[in-house]
Amino acid sequence: MSNLETLHTTSPLVLAVDTSSASAGFALARGETLLAKIKSDSSVPHSRAFFLQTTELFNSAGVSLNDVQLFAAATGPGSFTGLRVGLAALKGLAHALGKPLLGINSFDAVALSAKLVGEVAVLIEAGRHELYLGLRRVTDNGWVESTGEDFVGPAETLLKAIPVGQIVTGAVADSILALRPDLHFQPAQSMLAEEIASYAPKLLAMSATASLRPHYVRASDAEIKRKA
Repeated sequence: MSNLETLHTTSPLVLAVDTSSASAGFALARGETLLAKIKSDSSVPHSRAFFLQTTELFNSAGVSLNDVQLFAAATGPGSFTGLRVGLAALKGLAHALGKPLLGINSFDAVALSAKLVGEVAVLIEAGRHELYLGLRRVTDNGWVESTGEDFVGPAETLLKAIPVGQIVTGAVADSILALRPDLHFQPAQSMLAEEIASYAPKLLAMSATASLRPHYVRASDAEIKRKA
């Protein structure tokens, strides 16, 4: 049986990384068992935090990098630089070890972190007084489905587009939520890296598509300048 076939029939040791925000998150899990998790200080650049935190993570779990059987990373939306750092680092490790690497959309991971079943509007702060908005459906078996296009725009504009009574989750300031007090807000119950670590094996087992391309939603400043 090949290594990939073995992964499809067992619970692989997963290293999951989320570098989509100012504080990077890391988690090690095997099946539903979380072995270790850690979050970096937002003042430490992701390029430096990555290897410092993963080393601490492995020491805490009592495993080594060579034990990892599956790598998984948040693909955004979020910090352009952070996403590039995380994906590039994991791609290098996965390639060197000959292990699979999956990308998990951050909207999907946030939806899972709310521990809800059903329709949910996911909000992620995008800076510049803007929000990312993604509509998701979480099934009772823990599968995440997109129910519409992902957007980025002014907070006031996107919040107005959310139906009355809609359940909302994400990492947003109270001042933003105050603009729509009729919405039911469910805060995250876990780190994104934790959700990515448990969701990645499900995607692998289902042979589902898991793009490694960063999901920026909006164009970078460099792209905007080129078009100007």
